[in-house]
Amino acid sequence: MRSLLLALALAAAGAGAAAGTAAATQVSYVDGGQIWIATLDGAAKRSLSGPSPDSYTWSQAAQSDDGYVIAYRWIPGNFVLTGNAGQEWGPDGTPQTTGDNVAQYLTGSTGDILPVRMNLAPGGRFFNYGYSNYTYGFPVGTLKTGTWLRGVSWVIRPADLSDVEWPGMAGNQVVGVQGGQVVVQTSGPMTPMVRAWPGFSVPASYDANGVDASADGKVVAFAIAPRRGSDRGDGIIAMQPVSGGLGAQPTPDDELNGCLLPVQGDADDVNVSGDGRWIAWHDARGVVVAGAPVWFPSADVTTCNLSSPAVVISATGTYPQLGASTAATPPVVPPPGGGGGGGGGGGGTPTRPTTPTRTTPGSGGGDTPGGGSTAGKPKVTVATTVRAASLAKGLPLTVNVPARGTVTATAKVGGTVLAKTTKQAKRAGKLTLSLKASKKTAAKLKRYRGKTLTITIKAPGGTVAIRRRLR
Repeated sequence: MRSLLLALALAAAGAGAAAGTAAATQVSYVDGGQIWIATLDGAAKRSLSGPSPDSYTWSQAAQSDDGYVIAYRWIPGNFVLTGNAGQEWGPDGTPQTTGDNVAQYLTGSTGDILPVRMNLAPGGRFFNYGYSNYTYGFPVGTLKTGTWLRGVSWVIRPADLSDVEWPGMAGNQVVGVQGGQVVVQTSGPMTPMVRAWPGFSVPASYDANGVDASADGKVVAFAIAPRRGSDRGDGIIAMQPVSGGLGAQPTPDDELNGCLLPVQGDADDVNVSGDGRWIAWHDARGVVVAGAPVWFPSADVTTCNLSSPAVVISATGTYPQLGASTAATPPVVPPPGGGGGGGGGGGGTPTRPTTPTRTTPGSGGGDTPGGGSTAGKPKVTVATTVRAASLAKGLPLTVNVPARGTVTATAKVGGTVLAKTTKQAKRAGKLTLSLKASKKTAAKLKRYRGKTLTITIKAPGGTVAIRRRLR
């Protein structure tokens, strides 16, 4: 079992040093169509982007080890990055490069370029993201995957790390998975060459789901998920130290210290802080942050002993990344009542909002980050993990309506409707519905895995929107 685990090394540090790191390291994430940044205890949160001012939606973001944040918004249903608006913010939350100057277009590609996972190098000058490029053909189409390497404020043909999937960053070098083997960029951040990282490969009957490392490569996180026929099981996240650093073979003691993060449900989007002291990930609870494990050699222990407990930052957030930032705690005192964040789409200086409301995953809804629903609205219960196979067979929903009337549920990825159903509620109370994709749509559901699924329920009392990552 231990050979399947990766482990995390935490250098010995006093309580004072840990507290200093906590004050500097903050987590960015996407929530409710906005880009947010928060302190690691979740006490202070700020919308960097504010709501989008147009039909473009803030959909994905990345943060460098030193606190720069880059994000993109695109028209729902149009996942091509070409021409879509982007924004970069500095470590203090000040807007940097704006609009189409942030990777204006991609050249040398055909078909849709679907960003899988974005990463930003220190200094905010270079970034990368995984892509999935499907070219239609008869009778068989072609699917090409890899990682684009780009500059932020200038536009040239991107370098291509072909077949390198699930990219992460170790300092300014890409780490990823190629053919089941973890690989490291030979030098960074624009060199299109990789080498194998010995000792790190995807176990048999598992699929990779993400890899990341500290800046020196001594702390590694590897997200994997068991393969179950055409579907897969809940993802897990394994951690391991590497005494020799980036690209080195783990020692026997390193392997002995391997452990699994105490995740809940399906876990992915793991990110390691540049100094290796903090871990962020996404699971059934939402965006989660915890202190790195405290290590002691024991072959009997497989669950990480965390240096600080896991904290749920947002029940509905996605794409968490860590960096040294002060953006969540700006010196400007917010006006009474807080705001929803300013400068949508990279406009003026953002304002700090009130702390978002949180609800238990699987209930509530609305666009307020962290979930939440207004009194009198219908209350919806849906699985925290939604798989493509569930939509193909029929995804059950329970709606508690305050009065009789028509209830309509629609599942979309961007502007594409994947499933829709309507049912009459004869009285107030619970109503069960099933969202099932048509046979034609069901055959294409795999293309939408990893994307944000928005389930909108219109019922007596109002409309509720719930977001889930489609697995």
